Amino acid sequence: MSKKKDKVTPKKKAELTEKKAELMPRKIAELTCSIASCGEKVKRSFSSKSVEAAVQKAGLQIEGSPKRIHLCDKHYKAIKKELKKERKAERMRHGLPF
Repeated sequence: MSKKKDKVTPKKKAELTEKKAELMPRKIAELTCSIASCGEKVKRSFSSKSVEAAVQKAGLQIEGSPKRIHLCDKHYKAIKKELKKERKAERMRHGLPF
């Protein structure tokens, strides 16, 4: 016995893509930087707990208190430098090579 596959018409396909778009979260390219007074497009995002200390050390202020912090290219570089310093200090503290 062979089963017939339902043909997907262009109208059905358009309906399915609309439903998917409603269910999917916003794309990262549509978001803007979480740093106050910056409206550039987002490059990366982090959980707020993981980069909270690095944001303060870099001298940046976050708008509100979001669960995820979205960063543009310029602010990502600054945070990345601070995170690298933190990791290096932790590794030295535990006696691991840096």
